[in-house]
Amino acid sequence: MRKFKFAVFVLLVAASLASCVNPDKVHLRSVEGVAMKGLSGLELTARVDNQTCYNIHVQQGRLTLKDRGNVVAEIVLAQNVVVRRRSEQSVVLPFTLSLPNPLALLTLPARIKQGGGNLTVSGEVKVRAGLFMRKTYTLDPTALSDLLTQMGVSADDVTKYLKM
Repeated sequence: MRKFKFAVFVLLVAASLASCVNPDKVHLRSVEGVAMKGLSGLELTARVDNQTCYNIHVQQGRLTLKDRGNVVAEIVLAQNVVVRRRSEQSVVLPFTLSLPNPLALLTLPARIKQGGGNLTVSGEVKVRAGLFMRKTYTLDPTALSDLLTQMGVSADDVTKYLKM
């Protein structure tokens, strides 16, 4: 009987924790800015709304941009980022930028403005919230134009940030 009570207690605690970390309560409101830091650093400032009852720790992140299967750029999260609970705040995301062929980046703004062509994006993000919730979100290879449309970002916005 004691084991049964303990199992029910653990189940109730797990259910309450799971309901508190609801992905629908976390929103990326806007991208406030993008800044280059040296030759291989990139800082993205984003407005994030976290209405869950836990701080969210973004532990790892990687985004790969490919053109016809060849890697054009790879962006990796440089350090952990914390999004505070029950708040809307600006979060600075420090990235390192890897360019196998830096000259390919020069044609990128024009290609994005023309619709993206054969550019695809894939990636992975690992997050932690509270003590128990750890999750890896993956982005399967997706056409860049489709991803921008889903995010509500225009090609002009991207080219503006790339020309900075």
